[in-house]
Amino acid sequence: MDKYRILLVDDDKSRSARIGGVLEEENYSVTRADTGKRAIRMLNKDAYDLVITDLVMKDVDGFEVVKSTREIQPDTATLILTGHKETDSVIEAFRLGVDDFLLEPYETEDLLSRIERCLEKWEPNRKNKRSTEELQQRVNVLNALQLTLLDITKPHELSTLLHTIVERAAQLLDAKSGGMYLCHPEKEEVVCVVSYNTPTDYRGTVLKYGEGAAGTVAQSGKPLIIDDYSLWRGRASAFEQDQPFTAVISVPIVWQGQVTGVIHVLDDVANRRFSDEHLEILTMFANHAAIAVENTQLHEKAQSEISERIKSEARFVAFMNHLPGVAFIKDPNGRHIFVNECFEETLNLTHEQWYGKTNEELFPP
Repeated sequence: MDKYRILLVDDDKSRSARIGGVLEEENYSVTRADTGKRAIRMLNKDAYDLVITDLVMKDVDGFEVVKSTREIQPDTATLILTGHKETDSVIEAFRLGVDDFLLEPYETEDLLSRIERCLEKWEPNRKNKRSTEELQQRVNVLNALQLTLLDITKPHELSTLLHTIVERAAQLLDAKSGGMYLCHPEKEEVVCVVSYNTPTDYRGTVLKYGEGAAGTVAQSGKPLIIDDYSLWRGRASAFEQDQPFTAVISVPIVWQGQVTGVIHVLDDVANRRFSDEHLEILTMFANHAAIAVENTQLHEKAQSEISERIKSEARFVAFMNHLPGVAFIKDPNGRHIFVNECFEETLNLTHEQWYGKTNEELFPP
């Protein structure tokens, strides 16, 4: 089962760290907000199973946090922690729909017991909500993949198509930004070709195999999830100064058993963690990216060959037309398939008159 997600709201950072540490030891996923306003913003962005809030805070108090939780996420449990014992406060809290109200001081066992009771109360709703969210997420993924497949079947510039793929992947993972690198195995390097919604445009950035997330994935051929890039030992020096992201998820782009590139999604939100489900989604986009790269490169190669052929033919025609006398080319059956300008002018023949004709047909006895 997924970890229960708890939003802990307290402007006393030391107390928040202490309570948060206890909850994390109990295998809860804890996100901290040091103001009521920030907590409300987080409620509008992410889903939680339980909100634990202090009552008295400087900007927005616990009553307002509970009220906002009921409005934004009505199936989320709420618990108020406070040292205020006034009866009116307790009555007001329950009037707003709080699930429990714990007075300080309290024992850790009591806190954990209250949390468990709050979560059990809303467990049926949680299961229904998870099922609905998972179904909707799957629908969103399939819709985005279908759009990407349609894009792949149409002629596009490679840079435009790859940017679209990265943008859709980041949006589906509810992340801020993303990127893509293409491999140059002969140099053992990867080059950034997409830098979506990053504070700096990193296109053109070159990383050696084994350097940074992209270089590591290109070298190993294995996906990578990094919770905090700033603490990761393999981080690339190219991003050391800006530190534009915290959470990173990277997967290889593989074509016919070879790693041809790396796609990754990035976020700079504190406590953001990518999951195995996110990895599955991004891998599907990487598979589409592999097809897109191959198709586009084949198309560009074909266009280049056609262009070169047209240029070669133009040079040949120019050469033939500069010859001082008549010149022509016949097919194996003796039919004219090319003549120069001198031939047409000397014999006073148009293209329609000579093309595909033999000498006997042009000059009957």
